[in-house]
Amino acid sequence: MSTYGFKDGILNVNAVKLGQKRYVEDIYTHVLSSATHIKPSVSISATTSIYLATTIDHPRNIMVKNVMLGAAERKMKLVVKGYTGQGAYNEEVLTLSSAATGVTRGNVAFAHITEIVPAVATKGYGTYSTVSIYPGLKVGLSEYVDDEDDILSVQLYNRSASRTAVGTTLISTTNFNKTYQTLNILSLNPIGSTVNIKYRSKFQNKETY
Repeated sequence: MSTYGFKDGILNVNAVKLGQKRYVEDIYTHVLSSATHIKPSVSISATTSIYLATTIDHPRNIMVKNVMLGAAERKMKLVVKGYTGQGAYNEEVLTLSSAATGVTRGNVAFAHITEIVPAVATKGYGTYSTVSIYPGLKVGLSEYVDDEDDILSVQLYNRSASRTAVGTTLISTTNFNKTYQTLNILSLNPIGSTVNIKYRSKFQNKETY
């Protein structure tokens, strides 16, 4: 029999191990607060691009707040560009709220942001003037997960408070997003702690699967 799983022209599925999954642990240490600035009080005027070239502490979604101390005349769009924790390049368009205290949360968990630019169609007079950019609490997984049932456990270790918690309620369709390969850990209150996510992966990332 061939080492590639063929015998007499017939594919041996067990030998090829199609659909095999492996055990993975993603460990996020000293998780930053969502009040920690990635970029504080930056102008997003018609000619401005926000160049970050920043690696976030862990793959996380982006949160943008209106800090111009007043309502915007119309909604504006920002384009976030960078790489996910699975190594794929991605761009996400965020439509900002025009409210004076508006907050917009993205879905893509960026591990590295190359730049944030105003969308061309929404540049110009009547948009926002100043925003602050923060990390969210949707964390990205490093390998592709096919289903929430493949997430085995989510554990939090808070050394200063001598506290250990297991987030079983996080393993659900509400918190796991297959499209974006993220897990929302907001309810675990992970700030300053270590989060350990144990799961079965399909080896590949989303782009290669």
